[in-house]
Amino acid sequence: MDNNTNNTISKSRQVQRVAVEDKMKVLALKYSHHHPAHSLIFKPKDDAWEAYFSLQELHQIYTLNPIKLPLLPDFLKEYLLSYQGKKTIDELLEHRKLHDFDRRTQADLYWAQKSIIHVTDLFLYYQLPATDDNEVGRRQALVLQLEKNMDRSTNEEGQLNRKVVGTKVDLVMKRGNLEYGCMETSCSDDPSTTKVINEGCIKLPRTLKDVLNHLTKEV
Repeated sequence: MDNNTNNTISKSRQVQRVAVEDKMKVLALKYSHHHPAHSLIFKPKDDAWEAYFSLQELHQIYTLNPIKLPLLPDFLKEYLLSYQGKKTIDELLEHRKLHDFDRRTQADLYWAQKSIIHVTDLFLYYQLPATDDNEVGRRQALVLQLEKNMDRSTNEEGQLNRKVVGTKVDLVMKRGNLEYGCMETSCSDDPSTTKVINEGCIKLPRTLKDVLNHLTKEV
């Protein structure tokens, strides 16, 4: 493929990107309530976009440069599936004692078992409810707190402005002082619940975008 063809494809993709962003701007100006488009987050499966793009265009956007996630290793999948059928807390406690993984040579299995031990202990001591009416152990995303308080200073009267807290999520993935991801959980498999829509489709993408922005500044 010659350079002219490469340049043509590059320009074509740039035009397509601008066209998508223009329609995102139209939707963002139309909606009075918050939508992911206000944060430049595009979700092709959102029904709102059917008024702006054809189904073929949405499919083309959805399949453009897909990210391939690595498959779960067989040994880790086998360990997690070994808990299948264990329905009582006594069965879970007995089963988790059957393995003793080495944190150096079996890091993945060690992490999985440690997570299961932590969760079952929370449930055993009534710190983990069986419903999502109350949530415990929520972690605060530090990157959002840093971004919101970057310009924190005293006001005109010399008083220190109140510190703004970051978004709270169920799990923050970090190494050292850097955060690489976060997660929200739900006790329901129904994708249409208010919690799934608000946290999975709006809050999480915005938080992950802030995480990515913060990481790019650290590079």
